[in-house]
Amino acid sequence: MSAGRILWAVLSGLVSTAWPILVANTAVCLASSLCFLMCESRVVLWAAAVGTGLGVSSTFPAALTLPPEYGVNPTARLVMGLQFAASAGEMSLPFVMGVFFQWERCAHPARTLAAPYPTFRPPLPPLRHR
Repeated sequence: MSAGRILWAVLSGLVSTAWPILVANTAVCLASSLCFLMCESRVVLWAAAVGTGLGVSSTFPAALTLPPEYGVNPTARLVMGLQFAASAGEMSLPFVMGVFFQWERCAHPARTLAAPYPTFRPPLPPLRHR
């Protein structure tokens, strides 16, 4: 991801708008997703992982340059909101996907028995004190 952000820093001086970079990022992410679907070897899997990292690495910095292009003054509150929304999405989506995969594993007992790691168990109801 660092290489993608360094590449964005170099390319940002050469392009007048961030849209070509965002379109290229989307194309790289889509191509990498197709590689994940057609994964037949470890080499393809690693290439897809690297492609996905490069595709998403400069999306946020490029998106931060779009508001000034359209005449929106980037105030401290606006930048704070963008940072908060990006951080919330970056942290919540992997968590939600992890819970989804663990619930999926619990739905199939044969997979649960073969699981190399503990699976998600729904929380027990609270104990009542008498």
